[in-house]
Amino acid sequence: MAFISASRGLGGRLDDVELKLVGIDHLSRGAPATPSHLTRDPHSGLNSGADAASRVRPMLLSDDDVSAKELARVESRVDTMERKLHGLLAKSDERAILFAGLGFQSISDSNAWLESELSKHRSGLIVDAHMVFEHIYHAIEGIDTIATMEKLYKIKVLCIADSVAMTSFDAKTPKYFSRSQGHRVLKLDASYFDTIVSHAEWSDVGTGFKMRLQEALAEFQESHASFIDQGVEIGSKVHVLAHGALTESCAWIIGFIQFIDEYYRELSKAKFGPMKAWHVTTRLAKRILDEVGTPRYGVQGSFQVGDSTQICQQIFWAVLKSHDVMTSYKRLNFKNHPSIATELVKFLAINTSFEAIERVTSKVADLEKEAVEYKKQIAAAVKSAASAANKADEAKKQLESFLKRLTKLEDKVAAKL
Repeated sequence: MAFISASRGLGGRLDDVELKLVGIDHLSRGAPATPSHLTRDPHSGLNSGADAASRVRPMLLSDDDVSAKELARVESRVDTMERKLHGLLAKSDERAILFAGLGFQSISDSNAWLESELSKHRSGLIVDAHMVFEHIYHAIEGIDTIATMEKLYKIKVLCIADSVAMTSFDAKTPKYFSRSQGHRVLKLDASYFDTIVSHAEWSDVGTGFKMRLQEALAEFQESHASFIDQGVEIGSKVHVLAHGALTESCAWIIGFIQFIDEYYRELSKAKFGPMKAWHVTTRLAKRILDEVGTPRYGVQGSFQVGDSTQICQQIFWAVLKSHDVMTSYKRLNFKNHPSIATELVKFLAINTSFEAIERVTSKVADLEKEAVEYKKQIAAAVKSAASAANKADEAKKQLESFLKRLTKLEDKVAAKL
């Protein structure tokens, strides 16, 4: 008993054997409270009551509480091992999803995860860049909420956010940048974004598209974060993933905006005109958006009307793959991504020859104009020369006549003398 008392005085814990030795094993079974002299620390002074209470409290747990704690601890370790395993799979398998270290190798893996973590299958909860652009487009353009809700009710879509997630799959290029999704022929210096025809419209400080995009992005990030907190349990796996997807998507869009500004500035320094510089910049920007949208292409064709579970599964898998593409661009600072170099080579191959031909044609036309002018000048010079020759001949004749007359006058003067 002295050993047990000393152990308690030093802050040690009593196991079941010690509890039986001191006769207080009934505490863990809900019996009356332990006498205070058996739990008091003789060396604790004024804090003895608090220390005793803190030591007795763990022993008041029932068997069910202990089992629940052990189960939670085991589940936590299993979750940790699962995350590490998925991270290793993501790094070792090119087909696996890298985003958030999920490591899903097929849509069946992501479906199983959704079933366990997001049983309500909220399609609009986990976003990517295209989905954010779609939300911003609807926020700026505005929607008829009542009419939209009526349509969603008919097709059993849970909320407007889910419908926006679905409409974000309409095209590779977000509607904020291009409303005409069909084929169109561009002029030589036309913008690839039909909603933003010039850099002036993009960068205008007062009402420019860039400024409006930045404002709407900040507003959406705040509102969607609140939507996530209200939609799922805070701290759960899906809660963490949804916030991570939101943060990464907004950060990616900010980087995309910076890429547009920086590339236009570099082209301007390289003596490109405003229209040509914007033409090239929007061409590259559209290529980026199309590449990020490639995993989403055709997904809407697989949506089954009225089956929110199947729609959510398709959207979730496409969003995860889009995030992997987004990460590849962000990691290479956008402009160093291989697709940018490929697009520039295509641009130079197509446009350099045409521009060279245009320059040669222009120069030839200028030379032809100069040649015509030279011909006129030569003809005028020939005429002048001919006129001068005629005048010289006339002067010669007049001079000869004058000499003859002078000779006659001299002869007459000499005769009179």
